[in-house]
Amino acid sequence: MWPEQSCIHAVTELNEWPGPDLSGAEGTEIDQRIQEDTDREKWGSFMQIMYRSTRDSQLRATASQAVLQGLAPDGGLYVPETIPSFDGSWEELSKMSYRETARRVMRLLLTDYTEDELQSCIDRAYDDKFDTEKIAPLREANGTEYLELFHGATLAFKDMALSILPHLMTTA
Repeated sequence: MWPEQSCIHAVTELNEWPGPDLSGAEGTEIDQRIQEDTDREKWGSFMQIMYRSTRDSQLRATASQAVLQGLAPDGGLYVPETIPSFDGSWEELSKMSYRETARRVMRLLLTDYTEDELQSCIDRAYDDKFDTEKIAPLREANGTEYLELFHGATLAFKDMALSILPHLMTTA
């Protein structure tokens, strides 16, 4: 969970609060309105990540807009304006399943999707079409670990990204 101070700081910087109108609200009224915003996990809306074109930084989009557009109107790629901090340890991340890892990372970057929407996309994308429950297992060889990205339907790394893309698009 994001610390309260970081959330408020991000809203001030981005000036992009997508939730309920908080103009004129003070103190506990703000807390109450945040609690009433049932479309987002607590504090999730505060960390709205915006994307900008690699060719013209003035061209901005939300995550869902970037997913639907693919390329920015100027032909550039959409990249996040800021990279959020992961709120866990590498050890914790290494013990998660592929689906859990995907959810933890995607919720940081795809902030205009709800937790339920992301979980649904992940569950539908990374299902039994992969030939291993681990989806992308790590294998050790000669003291080095390798991430196997070929367990999908086409036996290619593209299965990782392209399995979830249509679900993100239809949800957007």
